[in-house]
Amino acid sequence: MNQEKIGKFIAKCRKGKKLTQEQLAEKLSVTSKSISRWENGKTMPDVSLFKPLCDELDIAINDLLSGEKVERNMYQKKLEENMVSVISNVNAKINFVKKTIIILVSIISLIFLTLIISGNHKVILNYNANKMYVEEKDGTLFFTTKDLCTVYSGNISQYSMLDEDNNEIIFLTSKCSYNEIIKKSIYNGNSYRYYPISITSKDSEKIKIYYTDSKINNIKNASKQQFEKYISNSILIYEK
Repeated sequence: MNQEKIGKFIAKCRKGKKLTQEQLAEKLSVTSKSISRWENGKTMPDVSLFKPLCDELDIAINDLLSGEKVERNMYQKKLEENMVSVISNVNAKINFVKKTIIILVSIISLIFLTLIISGNHKVILNYNANKMYVEEKDGTLFFTTKDLCTVYSGNISQYSMLDEDNNEIIFLTSKCSYNEIIKKSIYNGNSYRYYPISITSKDSEKIKIYYTDSKINNIKNASKQQFEKYISNSILIYEK
């Protein structure tokens, strides 16, 4: 089938019926943009529209697929050619759909595999005042987290230092893997993690504990100006 020829033929027949693109579109329950694309040879009408379109233009389906009025002595030959052409187009579309499905399945499988592989990658959890807190037991400070990861999983990082006024400043982060977070979402029981906080000096004037979503190593290597920024961006969760 010559799509461009068919498009010009549709336009010629429409004009012969003194119909605008909008009027023909309304009769076929399609948009005028669809009619325009047919007539420009960019697309073909859907197979389900062949008969309604031909009825409106007063032509045979064989005429439509030929892109011209078919003479009686050529009718059978043109019909056979058009049937072969339609079947070929249908097969091409089926093959395209099959290839598309294969590609989509491959992409989905790759994404799923990537999620499985990266599932053990640990991420710093956002601070949650209801589930993260510092408590004192028998003279030891513990950073406690509740219902964030599965039991016995995840890890907590700490960085401690003394400032110029002999105040103990401690940064904490709590990490969990994607897999552990997913498991926790379907785990019914409560899970707690207790992390004993190391104090640098027992003679500290004050103790301030901050929760941070920054990397501990970055804080360790920070300049004085950067350190102040880390302080302002962290959350004070304990002070004594």
